[in-house]
Amino acid sequence: MQVLINDEIIKTDKKILYEIIQEIYPTNYKNYILANVNEKIEDLNYEIFPNDKIYLIDKFSHIANLTYESSIALVCILAIKKIYNNIKVKVEYSVNNCLYLSINNFKILHNDISKIKNEMDSIIKEDISFSRKSYSKDEALKIFKDNNQLDKVDLLNSIDCQNIGIYEIDGRFFSFTNFLCPKSSWIEDFELIYYYPGLLINYKKNYNSKLLNFKEQINIPKIYERSKRWTNLLGINYASDLNNLVKNNKIESLININETYYNNQLSKCAKDIIDNNMNIVMLAGPSSSGKTTTAKKLAIQLAVLGKDAFVISTDDYFVDRSKTPLDKNGNKDYESIDAIDLYSLNEDLLNLLEGKEVILPSFNFIKGIRTLSNKKIIMSENTVLIIEGIHALNPKLTDYIPEKNKYKIYVSVLTGINIDSTNRISSTETRLIRRIVRDNKYRGYKTLDTLKSWDNVKLGEEKYIFPYQNRADFYVDSSLIYEYNALKKYALECLKQVSKYSKYYYMVDRLQNILSYFVHMEDTKIIDDHSILREFIGEDND
Repeated sequence: MQVLINDEIIKTDKKILYEIIQEIYPTNYKNYILANVNEKIEDLNYEIFPNDKIYLIDKFSHIANLTYESSIALVCILAIKKIYNNIKVKVEYSVNNCLYLSINNFKILHNDISKIKNEMDSIIKEDISFSRKSYSKDEALKIFKDNNQLDKVDLLNSIDCQNIGIYEIDGRFFSFTNFLCPKSSWIEDFELIYYYPGLLINYKKNYNSKLLNFKEQINIPKIYERSKRWTNLLGINYASDLNNLVKNNKIESLININETYYNNQLSKCAKDIIDNNMNIVMLAGPSSSGKTTTAKKLAIQLAVLGKDAFVISTDDYFVDRSKTPLDKNGNKDYESIDAIDLYSLNEDLLNLLEGKEVILPSFNFIKGIRTLSNKKIIMSENTVLIIEGIHALNPKLTDYIPEKNKYKIYVSVLTGINIDSTNRISSTETRLIRRIVRDNKYRGYKTLDTLKSWDNVKLGEEKYIFPYQNRADFYVDSSLIYEYNALKKYALECLKQVSKYSKYYYMVDRLQNILSYFVHMEDTKIIDDHSILREFIGEDND
């Protein structure tokens, strides 16, 4: 039999894809854990057919990284269940490139971390096969009911689906929103870290020879935990809880409560700004975290407390696209801080602080040029300037202004709910869905353009944004727990633009899969006109 792998014709008598990879890449076969087979993502347990066209997916690409994350989480869950007699483990969230797991109504002791690690090593050495079998919805419901996995029962009951893939390992059943590695032996280079009351799995995110050292982000986990406590109070823990509210026409009350919760964060922030007598506010966050709406709403909260607040967007200080700096591959690097006219921004800020009137610029994203707007600002002692943009916490952005004069805010999407107990909602994917919808509506970019640029966006975040997040004085969680239900119909329409023959279609396939676990809101008019989601979906005019 012959098959086309990475544009090379391979003749083989093997039938399973991972066996072929081991044959042709004997020393580095673990660098691949997924494959694009005939324009469809498959795991490496895929049984090949003559003339298949296959492209192997690097283990450190985003979609393969999710596969690796779920696989190593599964190994950890299996180890914990074996040691602690089948107790329930929950995959929670990502902390500084580590994955946090907790155990229901149970606290892991620090002395037990080594036991869990040893058990994981044993499972890895066993070379257990992670093969997925498709079941009908009724069959899957029976399996999960019989194994007391009620979160998965509730999820399946809340969505329309015909089949679901389930992994059976050592008599236990698991389902994931993505594929797993072909075998447990694909897991390597990780450590466990005691993180009361649960644990962290630290694993490699790139080809560096060593694991990255864990450096605790003190505030981000606090926001996650705060969000979790709040959603627990509301009885909203998983996607099924939201789906049932949508199906029973009870989502509007939750929307209003969620919007109030978000606004209350900004009310507290505004009071802190005034208590500290600050008149320069720097507001940063990664792409599509809702910085623009957060800045506008913060300005309103400051006005309630008697301040004149003006929002200045660093996006309006972009250099014309013809002058955008290039990255190492010769492509325009829109994420670079040097894509902003730093001199003009700092000159305007100094003029404002000196009491001079300034006419703010406006960037036309459709034409890719900067022009003057009709917005004029002059500062008084009662004025607060809010400068928002992805680089706002980077001292280089406003290096003419002393740091002591700046109040710093970090905005991110840190949802407290998961799809179910073993499948977390990725902040990165939430922001990508937001960005796709917004770019289509407001930025003049088609979905394929957004997908092509996403790797560069993430690299820019790692380089220019995340290193500065711990400098913030205040942290805002801009996630809305109902937003997948609200964004679904818009996102699916945008994703239709991408041909299944595109090399980026695997990203479409992944996002469509995530969205499939949520029931879409037919009527989004019930969302407040000033909601942060309006920054992405716009107004409902029909």
